[in-house]
Amino acid sequence: MLAAVVALALSAGAAAAGPLPDRPAVTTLAGSGAPGIADGPAATATFLGPQGLAYDAKGDLYVADTPAQRIRMIDRRGIVTTVAGSGVLTLFGAGVGGGYRNGPALQARFNEPTGVAVAPDGTVYVADLRNRCIRAIHDGIVTTVAGSPQRVGGADGALAQASFTNPRSIAVDGQGTLWVADPPDGVRRIAHGVVSTLPVAAFDRARAVAVYGGTLYVATPRVVWAYDIARRKIVDGIATLLRERYPPLANPVEMKLIGPAVAVAGIAPSQFVYADDLYSTVTLVQYRKARTIGAPPLLDAGAIGGGFRSGVDARFAQPMGIALAPSGAIAVADTGNRRIRLIGPFDRTSYEADVHLPTAPNPHVYRIAIVGDSYVWDGVSAQESLGGVVRARLCARLARHPCNVEIIPIRFDGALFTDTASEVDQFLSDGLVNEVVLMATSFSFAPRDGDPARRIAAMAATLRALRAKTRASHTRLVVALFPDAFDMPDETTFGKLVNGPNYDPGTTLRHYRATLAQVRSSGVDAIDLWPAFFANDARPEYRTLFGAFDDHFTAHGNALFGDAVAADAIRHGFGTRP
Repeated sequence: MLAAVVALALSAGAAAAGPLPDRPAVTTLAGSGAPGIADGPAATATFLGPQGLAYDAKGDLYVADTPAQRIRMIDRRGIVTTVAGSGVLTLFGAGVGGGYRNGPALQARFNEPTGVAVAPDGTVYVADLRNRCIRAIHDGIVTTVAGSPQRVGGADGALAQASFTNPRSIAVDGQGTLWVADPPDGVRRIAHGVVSTLPVAAFDRARAVAVYGGTLYVATPRVVWAYDIARRKIVDGIATLLRERYPPLANPVEMKLIGPAVAVAGIAPSQFVYADDLYSTVTLVQYRKARTIGAPPLLDAGAIGGGFRSGVDARFAQPMGIALAPSGAIAVADTGNRRIRLIGPFDRTSYEADVHLPTAPNPHVYRIAIVGDSYVWDGVSAQESLGGVVRARLCARLARHPCNVEIIPIRFDGALFTDTASEVDQFLSDGLVNEVVLMATSFSFAPRDGDPARRIAAMAATLRALRAKTRASHTRLVVALFPDAFDMPDETTFGKLVNGPNYDPGTTLRHYRATLAQVRSSGVDAIDLWPAFFANDARPEYRTLFGAFDDHFTAHGNALFGDAVAADAIRHGFGTRP
């Protein structure tokens, strides 16, 4: 048998219900796309500029339709109604004039309501931006909870005396505590009749807040922060990429996420999604690793306004709201398209947080460790990952027999080939793994010291020593050579950024051929993926193999690589004795 990068665990419950799709399909939940404030069936209802979103426990979705000065609701039957707010269209139909009035919900007035949240008791709270206050809708009546249109600032204290500056976003936790993003005053807390400000300087420019369990997510222009409510401290911070840094960019390798978050929603422990109105994308972040939902971002999306497309390669236009449904789906306020979009449930399995090396042999499980840089796992879900592809192909080989295949990712960030290879013996001992796939990019064996021959010869010597160790531990060693995005400048924006006019394909190919010859001379099995990668770019049915902003594999890149690893394993006897 063989194995390759990540343990793909499938629960019995998930198996019984059938696997979730790996790439979510995006559909339109409500809105025709035409501007307006018409209620009715979701397909024909119209919005002016939906922003804040929040589900209640029953699955009804509340929408802050900001320029319409209304709070709308999409019920589980697909009917859109107005639950609060009034006023007629002005400004050539582009919006409704703002106002301030409490009382019966359909007579109440708002002034740019941008955030909405639903408490456990069903009360709907609204961040009423230009009125600088927090409103509540309960039993058909609108009231003011805190703040006043006549007061501006970040004054804390009793509800009647507190003030706000720009309350943009609101969230409510399981205890009924309200959290408000109020730049430049930070994150405000409303509980027990008192407004207070979290003493965290990093939150001064908070744009959005969301609560998942005991974590408060705070989106600022540069970072999405995770704040532990009980411990009253920041526990994580995920930096985002701003348009102002691109181009030019001092260090393109640092590019991980796209654009600043304008809305955020927690979906699981250490996992959240955020809407980026600058690049018109929705991004899933799992244990600090990100992947775009739908089509990859456009470089000029900020200038052209994104787009509108449904399906697995969906596009959005300035999305400014996001919320997790009780069903596990994710609703997006696609503001520029005047629609509410729905990201269907999908497999969000991730292994970033909990990858363990085996501690004892297991004769009933075939284990493959894939060792390399961040290619071993980045930017895709479990099924689309390199390990997921390899395991699926090998399981298909076993037909009706149990698929006792385990894939283990071993990642050494930024390491050169010789450095990575020299570390392999730290986890090799008799019988713990059956196979090691050592990934080798041109970046990892590049001649940094100006002497390509010496660098490549050193790599071959390292391989020969490593081969002796793997033989002693009854482990098969395979080296998989593949080109970087650096080597394929037409493949991605990243390749063009790094290489520019200085790209020399002749030198790159000479280094590759010399490296392949040395790998083969060392006696180690080799998988040569260079021809397949370049052949892909020459085909009419060309599919992008590398991500838009970095050199990590797309789902298609993982599929090409994973197919080759699985085929190599089968050629060497995997599945002949299930």
